Amino acid sequence: MPPKKREPKSIESRRADLITMRIAVLGSGSRGNCTYIEGSDSAILLDAGFSAAETMRRLALVKADPGMIRAIILTHEHTDHVRGLPAIARRLNVPVYGTEGTLACCHARLERHGALTAIRMGDGFGIEGFEIEPLAASHDAWEPCGFRVSENGASIGCYTDSGVVSPRIIEDLKKCDAILLESNHCPEMLRTGPYPEMLKRRIRSKRGHLSNLAAASVLRELKSDVPYVILAHLSEVNNNPAKALACARGALGFFAEDVVLSAASQHEAGPLVRI
Repeated sequence: MPPKKREPKSIESRRADLITMRIAVLGSGSRGNCTYIEGSDSAILLDAGFSAAETMRRLALVKADPGMIRAIILTHEHTDHVRGLPAIARRLNVPVYGTEGTLACCHARLERHGALTAIRMGDGFGIEGFEIEPLAASHDAWEPCGFRVSENGASIGCYTDSGVVSPRIIEDLKKCDAILLESNHCPEMLRTGPYPEMLKRRIRSKRGHLSNLAAASVLRELKSDVPYVILAHLSEVNNNPAKALACARGALGFFAEDVVLSAASQHEAGPLVRI
C-alpha cells in the first residue's frame, strides 16, 4: 500500500512551528514583580522585585535555566520591581536596561554595577535575538514603560503599572501573541476598602493602576486578536482572581473561548508556557 499522502500544513501551523517564545510570571503584585521571557537561545528578566535567592528558587520551580538570561529590563523604579536588582544582576552577571529616568532613580542601588544601558521611548533595541520596543506608561514613577518583546515572528506584550492605556498602546498590544496586562483592583472593593482616601485617589488616578474594568475595556478592544492573556498586579486587598477573571471573560464575550486567560499570583510562580 502506498504511503498516505501528508496534507500540507496550514499557514497557522507553520507559524506555530516557528514560535519558540515562552513566558513565566515569577510573581506579580505589591510583594514583588518579575517575569521570565525565553526565546530560542536566550532569555531576559523583566523587573527584579524579589531577592536573588527567591528569584532563583522560582526559576527552578518553573524549570527555567538562569544561564540563558542575558539581561534585566526594568519597567520603573518602584521597590516592588527592583528590590532584588543589584544582587540578581551580580549573580547572573548581566546588564541592566531601563529608561534614563528609571536608571537615575536606581543609581544608589546600581552604583557598583557598571553594565547599565539607557533606553528611550520610541526606540526599539535588540538583545541576543530579541527585538524589544518600549511602550509609554502612565504611572507615578520617573519614566515608566511597558514592553513588547519579539522573536522569530512571535511577540509578548507586558503592560502593567499604568493608570490608562492609550489607543496607540492598544494597537501595539494587538500585534502580540500573548500579553501580561494589569488588572489591579475592583473599583467597588477599593471604594469600600480600608485604604486611606489619599491612597485610593492615587490608585484610581491616570498615574495609578488599571482597574478590572479598565483591563476589560482593553480586552474588549483586542477581542481575539491576542490568544493568550495573563492578568497581572492584582491587589490582595482590593481585588481577587475570581473577580478579575470574571470581568475579563465578560468583556471578551463570545471571544473568551478563543483566549487562554489566567491571573498571575505574587505568592507563587506561574507555569512556563509556550505561546
